[in-house]
Amino acid sequence: TQLAQALAAQDDTVLNIYLIPKGTAELDRTAEFPLRYVELDLISRAEQGNTPLPELVELNKRWVFQWARPVLVDGAPSPLGSLLITTDASPLLNLFGGGDPSLGETQLQQQFAGSPVQVIRKSGSGNAGPKASAKIAKSYLVLEFSPSEQLKLRAEELPTLWLFIVSLIAAASLALCWF
Repeated sequence: TQLAQALAAQDDTVLNIYLIPKGTAELDRTAEFPLRYVELDLISRAEQGNTPLPELVELNKRWVFQWARPVLVDGAPSPLGSLLITTDASPLLNLFGGGDPSLGETQLQQQFAGSPVQVIRKSGSGNAGPKASAKIAKSYLVLEFSPSEQLKLRAEELPTLWLFIVSLIAAASLALCWF
């Protein structure tokens, strides 16, 4: 537990760290940071020597990242156990508080293979054009954007505005040349 406390002290987004010897993880739904089937699956994959991708989970009405890492020792054929680290997801989720929601709908989604999309955060609204999406590297997260009618109108107005400005500049240049 001293190692876990030292690691948590280095980063204020770390909420909890479990150091779990291999094969000892058990279901515990009553803990402040419970070990549910989601966490047990992450721990199992780490104990197999894999480095599973972090997962966003809702815990006590708060979104957190769950990270599991194998505990390796040089020369050992398999991990001695795993670290399960719970970090605050609000720094990422707060990024969706800014911006102009009238420009379209932005969704942060989590997608696991063979499972339906889970919408984590949504802001704005829009369905005036095709959706654009981008997978966030080394995660199960996808960012999706759907433009609004207002954005579509702004985009159509901008070329007209620029043509008008260029025409004014050209006319002013011609007028200066003639006088």
